[in-house]
Amino acid sequence: MMSLRLFVFVLLLGQATFRGRGDVVELVASVRDQNRAVGGLAAADFRVTVNGVVQTVEVADNSVRPVDLTLAVSVDDNRIYQRADVAAAMGRIVAALRRDDRVRVILTDDAVRDTTGWLSGGASYRFGGFRAGPTGEVGDAVVLAMAHQPTPGRGHLILGISHWNAGGNIVDSVGLLEVARRSNAIAHLVRVGGWRSSATCYAGNLMMPRSEIDGSPDCEAMLENVRSAAEVTGGRFTQARGRDAIYSAFTEALKDFRDSYVLYFTPTGVSRTGQHKLSVTVPKFPRAQVRARSGY
Repeated sequence: MMSLRLFVFVLLLGQATFRGRGDVVELVASVRDQNRAVGGLAAADFRVTVNGVVQTVEVADNSVRPVDLTLAVSVDDNRIYQRADVAAAMGRIVAALRRDDRVRVILTDDAVRDTTGWLSGGASYRFGGFRAGPTGEVGDAVVLAMAHQPTPGRGHLILGISHWNAGGNIVDSVGLLEVARRSNAIAHLVRVGGWRSSATCYAGNLMMPRSEIDGSPDCEAMLENVRSAAEVTGGRFTQARGRDAIYSAFTEALKDFRDSYVLYFTPTGVSRTGQHKLSVTVPKFPRAQVRARSGY
């Protein structure tokens, strides 16, 4: 029988994204100038193209939209972080969200497990104990999160936190990138540098000694795939350090999401089928960094 994770992987590879009511494409765009959010933009300020064809867009404020947040966190006992630190950070995250937000936690200890189901934001929640184990399935956890389809009017945000030295069981880093291209989630993937690196680095089926991790072409290629998987969704691949890395990464990702714009358009002048390349710019701010999904 096909496993749940493999089923999700096949499902995502076969589905079209962004198609909804009236064939409208929804696109979240972050606009920052010198690392500060650019506010007050209107539809006329954006230039959106699909396969090079300019589209007519409408703009909405993303700060008021409720969000479905998935925390995909790898856990083991070979790190500076202890399991109690992870549980405490996740409890703070649930409490920090709005009442109309939702959050769930997928842990990878000795399995990939949705440990909470969907919780309402703003609640006081104490996480129970969880097992420690190998963390190679964190890519699987992110893919499982990407399978979620939020109801219209809600945002979809994933925060994947790991040392990212392993690509996953069902999906390696290449598979993660392919699924990310077809998901409608925004994924911020965080490499936690404050945790001790694992003894091995897995790149596909290649296992490498720790002494060869840094600068290894195979591991660098794997990390580049993880970086690309975040960026194609309009998210980021970042490094976090310190004992508060999980909560800090969450607050940065959520602020970036709230500061973004939601662009809506009905594609014109392009085929309804196949893959489409997206480009989003703000001509009046030529130096601004605009992050948005790169295709659908």
